[in-house]
Amino acid sequence: ARVAQLHRVVLEALSVVPGVSAAASASSLPLEGFNSNDPMVAEDKTYDPDKIPPIRRFKFVSPGYFQTVGTPLVAGRDITWTDIFDDRQVAVVSENLAREMWGSAASALGKRIRVAAIDSWREIVGVAGDLHDNGMHGPAPTIVYWPSMMTKFWGQERFASRSLTYALRSDRTGTEAFLAQVRQAVWSVNPNLPLALVRTLQDVYDESM
Repeated sequence: ARVAQLHRVVLEALSVVPGVSAAASASSLPLEGFNSNDPMVAEDKTYDPDKIPPIRRFKFVSPGYFQTVGTPLVAGRDITWTDIFDDRQVAVVSENLAREMWGSAASALGKRIRVAAIDSWREIVGVAGDLHDNGMHGPAPTIVYWPSMMTKFWGQERFASRSLTYALRSDRTGTEAFLAQVRQAVWSVNPNLPLALVRTLQDVYDESM
């Protein structure tokens, strides 16, 4: 819980840097390649016990992630800090996953999913637009967006995603003055936290091409 709270406080400090219009964090940003993939099952579906369920891309996100990176919510709502700190069992899925399993984005809302039998069921509260996370040349993978902290996940009593990337939306990105202020915002919370792999999403996109 202290890990999740630290990430939240850092995001709050980053959000007031001049020129920042949105800030969020995630285990991997679009096209970055730091991906997690695991089976996911739905409560209303049946599965062959002798086969591994379909593998899905997993991303662990903070509130505001979709607004910050520009992925639209096509149904439902975003994950909130209240969800995270009140241990509400929620999730967001990509539109292509919703259509594959339930026929439409709206039909996915209220359905419950989980990773393993020992984990808690989590209600789908939102559906996000598809993301070409493997590269613009390939099809968009199906994605499950989990809260950055959860109870009863991957067999852990409480899981918190520790390695997160901060994303900032601003017209000042790519400038040294902006980067200096971002560093100071992070260090105002914890002076021992280094900034690593600092780059724009345009850089990531260019590299993917």
